[in-house]
Amino acid sequence: MNNPENRRSFFKKAGALLGAFSVNSLFHQLHAATWKEAFRSFEGWTPQELASNEDYWANKAKEIPGVKIHTSLKAAYSCALAGVSIKGMNPVELSSKLFSDYKIHTTAIALENIHCVRVSPHVYTKLADLDRLVEALEKIASKV
Repeated sequence: MNNPENRRSFFKKAGALLGAFSVNSLFHQLHAATWKEAFRSFEGWTPQELASNEDYWANKAKEIPGVKIHTSLKAAYSCALAGVSIKGMNPVELSSKLFSDYKIHTTAIALENIHCVRVSPHVYTKLADLDRLVEALEKIASKV
């Protein structure tokens, strides 16, 4: 990171990935070696690859009785985030259950006509973790 060109490249990538967050603040708060390794692994990633985590779990989850995916799975509208709900559960209940029983962190959303749990897998999320999410949804849905 001592090379000015490396710093410019780092901050350009960081800005693209972190958007509204203060890159400078985050950089100084987190360990530099971790960031360098993280951005090294982003090289060559495309938006389609970033969205593939959503496709992986959401296509499995939509087949579970009582589970609804609230996000388009069409490639043109797809991203890494997706909303999911289980018939008969409100978002806060589902999010709490996922965290307390399975240690899966999600965000409950209950606004006007949007009632779901936002699942935000990261590019570093392992497929085994996404399988665990699908299994958790299946177990929870079977008990409602």
